[in-house]
Amino acid sequence: MTAPFGRLLIVDDEKPVLEVLCEYFECQGHEVESAANGPDAIEAFARTRPDLVLLDVRMPGMDGVAVLERLRGLDTTPVIMVTANEDIALARRTLQLGAFDYVSKPFDFVHLDRTVTAALLHGGSLTLSMPEAPADPRRALARAIFLATRAMPAVARPSIGPRLEDVALGLALDATAAARRLDEVDLLLDLAVDLGDLGADERRRLATAVDAVRTALAAGG
Repeated sequence: MTAPFGRLLIVDDEKPVLEVLCEYFECQGHEVESAANGPDAIEAFARTRPDLVLLDVRMPGMDGVAVLERLRGLDTTPVIMVTANEDIALARRTLQLGAFDYVSKPFDFVHLDRTVTAALLHGGSLTLSMPEAPADPRRALARAIFLATRAMPAVARPSIGPRLEDVALGLALDATAAARRLDEVDLLLDLAVDLGDLGADERRRLATAVDAVRTALAAGG
């Protein structure tokens, strides 16, 4: 049996939302655990040790912010906050408390997929559970880019960050388009440096990863 892409804990007090998210991510190949309130979420987290938590901000009793604070006291597992559009300011505040990112309802599932993939790559679980060897330079470059975008200033993360992540995922998953995407990666990284969103040292580190992919492609990898 193929290993799951990642172990997810999904927390939401609205049953229809919880069911939709659980069914969606199970169909995507993830192993899913769910909880409908804060205390159950903390218990499920300790019991299952998930790779990623999708956590609703607004819940009765112990809300998502309180749960996040408890989880950050346990370890650094990525947590994506789920919020209604009117709670965006609160969701942004959770980034300062240690959340990896946030998504808003109603869901844009393309954006949700990208955010979950970014979090799993950041935590290392997606690379480890995929069938390709971790030494694959294309996948290594994708992970390096995701790590770099997580460290970008907040103003850059909604703009150049997602574009870089999209190209990185396409490069990792589609070998036939890798050469063209490498040129796009170089352009975006140079733009990030010019805008002050990426440091010179980080740019050089990513350039090394880009060169490794080009070498592998030239060798037929």
